[in-house]
Amino acid sequence: MTAPSIGYDIAVVIPSDYPALAGFLAEFLAEGRQVPGGAGGSPLAGGGPDLESKREFWLSRFRLWWDENPAFRPEAPRGWMLRRRGTLVGFLAHSPSLMWSGNRPLQVFSVSTWMVLPEHRDASLDLLFKQMDASKATLLFDTTPTEHVAAILENFGFERLAWGSDRESVALLRPAACLKARLAGLSWLPEAAWKAGGWLLELVQRARSAGASAGPGLRVEEMKDIGPAFDRLWERTKGLHRLTNVRTSEILRWHCLADRQVEKKLFACWSQDEVAGWMIAKVNRRRGLKALEVVDYWADPAFSGTFASLLAAVLAHGAAQGFDLAVFGHFSPAFEANLSGAGLWEVPLKARRNLCLAGPACTVTPGEEGASFTALQGDYGTSP
Repeated sequence: MTAPSIGYDIAVVIPSDYPALAGFLAEFLAEGRQVPGGAGGSPLAGGGPDLESKREFWLSRFRLWWDENPAFRPEAPRGWMLRRRGTLVGFLAHSPSLMWSGNRPLQVFSVSTWMVLPEHRDASLDLLFKQMDASKATLLFDTTPTEHVAAILENFGFERLAWGSDRESVALLRPAACLKARLAGLSWLPEAAWKAGGWLLELVQRARSAGASAGPGLRVEEMKDIGPAFDRLWERTKGLHRLTNVRTSEILRWHCLADRQVEKKLFACWSQDEVAGWMIAKVNRRRGLKALEVVDYWADPAFSGTFASLLAAVLAHGAAQGFDLAVFGHFSPAFEANLSGAGLWEVPLKARRNLCLAGPACTVTPGEEGASFTALQGDYGTSP
C-alpha cells in the first residue's frame, strides 16, 4: 500500500528540507494551479504577494505545524515529499494536534497542503497512503478538502464529522454592507436604498436578540497573555466529553499567539480570578466582507451567563474594530444549543467538509457518543 509508483520516491520531510520545500510551494501557487485539497494557503495563489513573501509564508507554516507545536513529537513524520528522478514534484503535510480521549491525550493528525504538480497527479495518492499508514493507530482529519478530494477520501473510509448541524449563525455588524454583498446583482441601486435596508435589518436584529443578557459578576477581556487560570479551567472541565480537543494554556498560546499569519483573538470570561469560559475568533473574509468567525468555545457549566457575556463582548469588539459581520459555526451540539437562543440569523453552512478516518488500530471513533469537535479541527485553524 505504501510503495511509491514506478519512477518515483517518497522522502520524509526533515528541517533541512524547509527552504527547498517552501520554494516549491511558493512557485506552485504562483502559477495559479488548482490545489487538489487540504491546501491551507490558497489565498496566496496567483497574483498575490511576491515570491519571497510566499516562501516566508510557508516557512512560517512549517515552524507553526512542527517546530513550535506542543503536539509535535520528533518520532512522527512532518510530512512527505514526492520526487521524480530527484526533482521535487509533490508534498503532503502531516500536521499534529492533541485530543483528550479516555482520560489521556491522543496525538492526532491532519491532511494539509496536498500539492502535486499536474503532470504527476497519477502518483499523488502515494503520499496519502503514506499518511494513512503513519496514522493507523489514531485519527486522521481533513477539514479543508475540495469536493473532488472529499469524494476520494470518503472512498478510502473517511467519515464526515458529526457537527451540531450544517448551519451557521450570523450577526450583521454593518447591515448595509452585508446586504449589498449578499445582493451584489442589484449594485445599481442608489446608496440611500442600501442604507435604508441596512437600517431595517438592524432594527429586526436588535429585536431578535433583545432577550440576551450577560451573567452577573462576570467580565470579558481580549487576552494577550494566557496563564494558569486557563489550565485550571481545563482541569475542571476536561471530562465533559468522551472525545474532544485538548485546551490547555500551552495549546491556546500556540493557536492564538504563535500564528503570525492567521490572526485569531481569544476572549476570556472571568469570575474574579477564575476563567469561566472563552471564545476564539478567527479573522477572515466572506464575500469581500471583513468577518470575525468564532471557531471555538469552552466553558465551565458551573458558571451561568458565560456564553451571553462572551457573545456580547465579541459582537461589541467586532463592531468597534470595523468588522462587517460575526459568524458562528454550529460545530458542536452544545454550542448550537447556546446559539439557538441568541436571536442571530441562521444560514446554511457552505462548502465546509469535515472528514476523519479512524485507523485500524485506533481505539476511538469520531462518531462515538459524547464526541465534541471545534471549528479549529484539522488544519482549518492555521489556514488563511
